[in-house]
Order: sequence, then structure tokens, then C-alpha cells
Amino acid sequence: MAERDKNYFKRQLISFSPNFRIDSNFPEMGFSGTDVYKIYGVNDSGDNQSSISLSSGGLFSIYNDHTIQITGGTKNNEKDEDVVIIGRNGNVSITAEGLVRVRGSSIMFEADEDILFKAGRNISFKGGGGRILLDGNKIDFSAPTGSLIDALGQGFVEKVFEGSFVGADVITDFVKRSISNVLSSIF
Repeated sequence: MAERDKNYFKRQLISFSPNFRIDSNFPEMGFSGTDVYKIYGVNDSGDNQSSISLSSGGLFSIYNDHTIQITGGTKNNEKDEDVVIIGRNGNVSITAEGLVRVRGSSIMFEADEDILFKAGRNISFKGGGGRILLDGNKIDFSAPTGSLIDALGQGFVEKVFEGSFVGADVITDFVKRSISNVLSSIF
């Protein structure tokens, strides 16, 4: 937007105090266009700020320097939905530089098509005294090593000697003895 196209005469700024104001039609270009409105607050020391705004590009933004808390359902029945987040035509993204925690008495992930768990390192499933159930028409696994692979007799060493005159029992026993010897020499 060229400087000459900025219409500051449409702007309305209502300042209730040095700590709180409502600003509408601010013509300066931001990330998603100009501000349609912005509600802004700051504490006396200036180190805690928050705002709620809508841009001309359609971005609705809630910003706070510290924690944002959304609480609902104080007077709802036990089976009512207390907080609902809906993405009508696109995705819903939750991003954090630290841990993302989802906690509840029970948690359900439900999808009309696929659910993908993807990690840069480990994925752990732990049942606290119950069981872990995998139920599907087809369950595939692929890994060169691990206790499941070894229990199924499909480890790397077994695959190397598959079809040879050396039996899987000899290989498995040799690998276990070798690992035991290495560990006892270290400790």
C-alpha cells in the first residue's frame, strides 16, 4: 500500500487509559494486511502485553506475552463438549518449541482416513498395567533389530544366514553369547 493510499481519517482510536485501548482501521500494513481492529492492553511496567486483532486479510490473532488460558464448561453436564476447535476447510496446527502435552482421563485420536505418528527419534507406547492392542486387517513391521524382531526370528543376523547350512538356533545362540561376553568385559 503506497503512503498516499493510507487513509488515517478512517482510523478510530479509543484509549481508556495508558494501559488499554481499542484501535480500528489502522492503515499500516502488517503480516496479513491492515488492522480492521485491535484491542490492546499492557501492565504498568510495560513487560506484559496482550492483544486481540483482526486483519483485512482475515487473520484473527490472539497474542499474550505469557500464558493463555481457555476454560469452558463450568456449568456444563459431564458429557457436554467444553471447548471446541474447528477448522472448516483447512488444517489445525499446534506448534511448540517445547513439549506438547495432551492430558485427559481418556484420550481418543479419531480420523476418517489415516493417523500418522512421526518422530525424529523415538516413539514409545506404554500401557500402565493394561495392554497395548494392535488390531487391523494387516499389520506390517520393518526393522533390522529389536526384541520383537528377535522374538520373531527375523533379525539382521538371521536374514544374513537365511538359506545357509547354519541354523537359526546356532546363530541366535552365538549372538547372545557374544553380546554377553562383550558386556561382561565392559562391566
